[in-house]
Amino acid sequence: MKKSRFLDYYRRNSNTLLMILTTIAMIGFFVWVIHSKLLKKQDLNLPWNQQFLILKKGKEPEKPTKYQVALSIPLKIKAKITEQDQPRGKVEMLIHPNGTIDGEWTGEYSTEYPPVNFLVVSGTVRGNIVPSKVHKNNDREDHTKLYFITKGDLLILETNLENKKVRNFKGLIYITGWIETDRNLTAEIIITSNKRSYKTYAIKTKAFKANISDLF
Repeated sequence: MKKSRFLDYYRRNSNTLLMILTTIAMIGFFVWVIHSKLLKKQDLNLPWNQQFLILKKGKEPEKPTKYQVALSIPLKIKAKITEQDQPRGKVEMLIHPNGTIDGEWTGEYSTEYPPVNFLVVSGTVRGNIVPSKVHKNNDREDHTKLYFITKGDLLILETNLENKKVRNFKGLIYITGWIETDRNLTAEIIITSNKRSYKTYAIKTKAFKANISDLF
């Protein structure tokens, strides 16, 4: 009799128990997702979490160490930007001997899906080198690479090629990267409007001696 009552009780409450366990599992899943997003948002490698490294105008950064590329002359950076072999404008930057940097992303390009034309109206940046930041790759440190970080306001004019509607994309643009002793450079453009979602474009080029005309 007692066994029968227990079975009846179990049958009546098994669905409730299952719902409780499912709810607990879902809560655990959502907590994990939210935690993962917060970790991503707080990723120290994201440039807005490093913008304290950008010095105020008028201040000069530390000189590169003896292991890093020398900045005895102004260096120019020019690179065409692509995404899956499609053009995305170009970047030009000037690294001054005192370690400050001026640059700009310019361009006009279209995408097939969605059919939109993009015109970079304003994409100027300023920043500086950061000799004290150490490049790490799989816990291996490389003290020869020189880090730089720049930031600016971004304005892109987006035109829908089907209905001709136009909208302004306003946000921030960061250009960050590493310069090697032979002046080879790996960097990326990062654009964002909310510091949560963002888009990146890779840069791989080589810095060269700037002309006098580049300084004015």
